[in-house]
Formats: sequence, structure tokens, C-alpha cells
Amino acid sequence: MDDIIKSLNNLVYSIARKFTSDNVMLEDLYQQGVIGIISAFNNFDESLNIKFSTYARMYIYGEIYNYYNCNKNIRLNKNIIKTYLLINKTKEKLYQVINKEPSLKDISLYLNISEEEINYILNVVSDPLSLEYEYDSENMYNFIHEDNVDNLYIDEMLSELNDDQRKVIMYKYFNGYNQIEIAKIMNISQAKVSREERNGIKKIRTRYKEVV
Repeated sequence: MDDIIKSLNNLVYSIARKFTSDNVMLEDLYQQGVIGIISAFNNFDESLNIKFSTYARMYIYGEIYNYYNCNKNIRLNKNIIKTYLLINKTKEKLYQVINKEPSLKDISLYLNISEEEINYILNVVSDPLSLEYEYDSENMYNFIHEDNVDNLYIDEMLSELNDDQRKVIMYKYFNGYNQIEIAKIMNISQAKVSREERNGIKKIRTRYKEVV
């Protein structure tokens, strides 16, 4: 198996680079590509009369594609928050230099970020509750997938939720569905999915604080 994986390294990296240029994310996508190779190996039928690399390509692409899309919103929120904090620090620094509130143009020139992007980020996180929710969503994903977290402990956390909250959390953080997909599965509105997810995370966070 190791020899097969090694022989397809270039193919995996080639597909992964279509999704990202970030080295850390690239390695994460590579690992998903390896899972794709293993899945392809387990399902390969020699009677198909095609090369294994050709057959494996669709498995590799599928694993990478699914992982990338499941984690896209988490990465997006993280990058937005990081840039938002950078914008605020820049505003403070420029204020001390020019003795007045810096304009979007001032910040744009200093950070080499377009005024449109700065304005978009400021609008996205203008609601403190929204910002808090983004942090919670990312931390929730990391918490659930920590290797040292006992499954019984997670089950106890989930038992604190009502039925809809538990389903939303399970669909999103354990199965990788996005809010639109969850809304269709549960036959409810996306707004309700968002509300149940937010309330579920709050309950888990409260319960976690009680036991640690």
C-alpha cells in the first residue's frame, strides 16, 4: 500500500494545489487524498480494464473536494476575524500618527488591501454576537475532533440539547453538511438551522464551563 501511495504522490499534490496554495492546508488535503487512494484500492475492479491511477483520481478528487468544502466556512471565518483585528490595530496606529480617524483609503494604503474588502469585513463582523458565533463555531469543530476528547463526554454534551439542536450539530460537525444541506434534510428553513446551531453551541459551551 505504501508503494501505491508513493507512486501517486504527484497526482494527489496536483489535485490538492487546485484548491489551495497554503502549505498547511495543502498537507491536510494531501492526507485526504491518501484516504481517497485507500478507498479506490479497496473498491478497484481489475475487470474494468483501466489503469488504477485513472480509477483512483476520482476518489482522490472526491475526498479532497469534500474536505475542502466542509472546512471552507471555518477557514473563511478565521481569516475574516484575523483581518478584522488587523484593521482595528491599524486604525489605532494611524490615529496616533495623523491625529484623526483614518479613512478607508488610509487603511487600504497602509495594509495594501482594497477598500471594498475592508468595508466588507467591517460590515460582516459589526455585530458582536456574530463575531462571537464565528469563534464558537470554529472552536466547536476543533473541540469535537480533538483526539483526546472522550466520546462519552461528547455524548453527555449532546444530551443537553433538544432534538433539532442535536441533529444540526451532528449533521454539521460530525457529517460535514453545510446549513443549506441540513435545511433540506430536516425540511426546515436555513434560518432555523442557523438558530438551532447557535443555541446548541451556547448550551454546550455553558455545560463545558460547568464541568471543567
